[in-house]
Amino acid sequence: MLKTLFAATVALTLAAIAEPSAAAGLFDGKTLQVSYLYPDTGMTLRGPDDIVGGGPAVSWNIGSSMAVSLAGNTLSAVDTCYIGCVFDPVTFNGLRLSDAYGVLAPITGVSINAATNFPAFDLSRVTFDSDNIYLNFGGLTFTSDTGVFAVDVRTGSGAVPEPATWALLIAGFGLVGSGIRRRRLLKA
Repeated sequence: MLKTLFAATVALTLAAIAEPSAAAGLFDGKTLQVSYLYPDTGMTLRGPDDIVGGGPAVSWNIGSSMAVSLAGNTLSAVDTCYIGCVFDPVTFNGLRLSDAYGVLAPITGVSINAATNFPAFDLSRVTFDSDNIYLNFGGLTFTSDTGVFAVDVRTGSGAVPEPATWALLIAGFGLVGSGIRRRRLLKA
């Protein structure tokens, strides 16, 4: 009985620590900045513009019409070009999403979302550090009306347990401890 209570207390506590806010999307309601960099990461062609997760897209005319949006944990860029487009094959031709306001935990991973319709856009074109994501479109071409680039982002939470989690943990250990003490007293 005590072992079961102890195991349940530990399991509930670990679950609460591991998933602090599974219901909310990573970007939802958070303000970040987006820029278009060209011809390298040191030159800004457009932006930086504030972008809110779940809010309206940021749009630019950069030879074609590009709209950038954030939803859940996905960064999407939709490029509309009616005659076929070629992204200049320079050192860097693409987006930087920046956590300029420090609203995210450090970025720990990026993966290509299934909505991406460019087979040549792969992880070799994506770089990131703890506060920035870079998507390099340099040299890509498309002939359809609309090109979609989408990546899913992960952050390391470095989660600190909520006070209620600590209270549950302490109460559980207290119950287990008092049960052990009571059992010893009954044996004596």
